[in-house]
Amino acid sequence: MGGNGSRTKFIQFLKIMHEEFKINLTIANKFYTKAKILQEKGEKHKFRSLSYYRAAKAIEGLDKGLDEIYQHGWLVGLQKIKGVGNRIAHDIEAELKKMGITK
Repeated sequence: MGGNGSRTKFIQFLKIMHEEFKINLTIANKFYTKAKILQEKGEKHKFRSLSYYRAAKAIEGLDKGLDEIYQHGWLVGLQKIKGVGNRIAHDIEAELKKMGITK
C-alpha cells in the first residue's frame, strides 16, 4: 500500500512539473516569435531581437518555473535569469498576468 501512495505522489509531482515547464515553454515560444518578428523588421531591431532570442533560450533551460521565480523574487528574481533584463522581466510579468498566473 505504501508503494501506491508513493506512486500517487510521484504522479502529482510530474503534473506540477509539467505545468511549470508548460508556462516556461509557452513564454519562451512567444519570445522566439517576437525575436523573429523584430529580426524581420531589419537592422534597426537587431539587438532587441537578439535579446528576446537569448531570453527564450535561457527560459527553456530553467530548472524552475517562471511563476515560481516571480512569486519568490518578483521582477528582481526574473532579472537574475541570464539574458533577462528589466524590459524582458516586465514582459514575462505581463505574460504571467495574461495567463492568470499572477495578479
